[in-house]
Amino acid sequence: MAREFKSTEAALRVYGGLMVQRLVEGLNQNNSNASGALNESIALTLKNQGAGFFVDALDYWGAVDGGRKAGKRPPITAIEQWLRYPNVRDKIRFGASDKAFGEKERKALAFMIARKISREGTKGNKFFTNVVESDLIDDMVQAVANGSLDDILAAIDKTINDITV
Repeated sequence: MAREFKSTEAALRVYGGLMVQRLVEGLNQNNSNASGALNESIALTLKNQGAGFFVDALDYWGAVDGGRKAGKRPPITAIEQWLRYPNVRDKIRFGASDKAFGEKERKALAFMIARKISREGTKGNKFFTNVVESDLIDDMVQAVANGSLDDILAAIDKTINDITV
């Protein structure tokens, strides 16, 4: 007989939603949303019967959060695509112009950026780490514990009622 964990699931849904919201806010505050794809990919998926949740995101979230060590050169084509976004061009030109880079300029910039990343790595913005290390997690643990207790007590009451009837 499957048990329902309504209170636990509700707490996970609320705090999981808050976690997703704060992750997106962290990316926006750090201006780390050139295409908006990472923001849009962050989603909450609840496990069956309130047993937990997953927060899904594009694969490169870890590099945005923790940075990238020096070493292998990143793909130049990906950097060229990144250079096409207006907010990236604005940052590179210090707000002087939002005009698109010409092909030669974009290729040269992409090569130089890739070379610098391979030599020095990149610094992460800690958008995920900041949320995980915040009070939100402690609050979520407490809410899930309270919800679990409510669900366990409800299951015990139901079992007792089933036996006595």
